[in-house]
Amino acid sequence: MDYTLDGKFTPGKYGEWRFDKRTYSVKPPPRGLGEPPEGMQNELVRHLIHAINEASEAIPGWDEYEKTGHASQLWDGKLEKVVRFFVSFFT
Repeated sequence: MDYTLDGKFTPGKYGEWRFDKRTYSVKPPPRGLGEPPEGMQNELVRHLIHAINEASEAIPGWDEYEKTGHASQLWDGKLEKVVRFFVSFFT
């Protein structure tokens, strides 16, 4: 997902704004990933970034997880599924 700051898709080359899950193969993304450019027309990308931001904000201990790559805090049953999704998505 590479775009210019004007929102133009740049397939095959790094954009000024980019999201690539492989960037987070060792550690998960930080809270508050940057918004895609306003001119970007791909709503699926926008929705994915919003979903990641919403989930990482709701998970207790995310900051420690992001820094260390290890989730030492025990999760309740509701969050366990979300955490499993993130771990599988980014690895």
